[in-house]
Amino acid sequence: MKTGLKEWLAENIDTIGLLTIAIVGTILVRLDLLGEEIEGGIIILILCLLAVRLVRLTYRTAHMHEGINSLRSNARIVDKMGIMNMLNQRIEIPIEQMHREVRRAREVFILSRYFSTFSSEEGVQTLLQEFLKNGGSVRILIYSPEGGQFDVNIDPDLNKINPDDRRKATRALICGTVQNLRNFEQKLAPDKRKRFQYRFIENYIIYAWILGTPNKIFATFHLNGLKGDVCPTVICEPVDDSRSGLYSKLADEFNRLWRESSELP
Repeated sequence: MKTGLKEWLAENIDTIGLLTIAIVGTILVRLDLLGEEIEGGIIILILCLLAVRLVRLTYRTAHMHEGINSLRSNARIVDKMGIMNMLNQRIEIPIEQMHREVRRAREVFILSRYFSTFSSEEGVQTLLQEFLKNGGSVRILIYSPEGGQFDVNIDPDLNKINPDDRRKATRALICGTVQNLRNFEQKLAPDKRKRFQYRFIENYIIYAWILGTPNKIFATFHLNGLKGDVCPTVICEPVDDSRSGLYSKLADEFNRLWRESSELP
């Protein structure tokens, strides 16, 4: 007998017994094969089984209420923190969803180790051009090509390279982004150029990728040995109590690093 069937029989043995006795008793009474005393005993037995069934149903209902209350409590905690969604990996977020959030905002801030998508995905530059054209402002924060982070294995694509080559590869990756940022900036009109800022971090490790607006933050928490696209990601929004909100903590972290950052000469 399969385990599932055994569990079902054990869980419903009182109901099975109740139905069996009721059916057999009814048949015997109809055939006039039972005396009055036996009939009374069967009725008492049925009532006892009904009582047992009622107790078990009451217990199950109470257990279900506990589970529902636990879910409600967890939902309140998540709601209190302003968490809108939690994803196993960033690539589960549709790109259009992030682009739509950017288009609706007046300010965008980006924290990235290399911001390689600025160079590799043409749609990112097109989106930022559109955003700046509509009066938005952008702040981008990435690693400095001269920073001390080159001594740390921070990118799974570079971990298997020997340290000297890894420094060169990482620096080349960042320098490529820097050059593309500068090319993009030079093509902007003066008023747009003022609203397009990018700065660099030295001697810090970036533990989270952030795309933020005043209304929402997409944040990926980096894990060693994994690309950012497959790391855990949350989407959060501001809450009334900023002390308990994840949005404010991430925004504060970006602003703290921005104050510590510098422009390249």
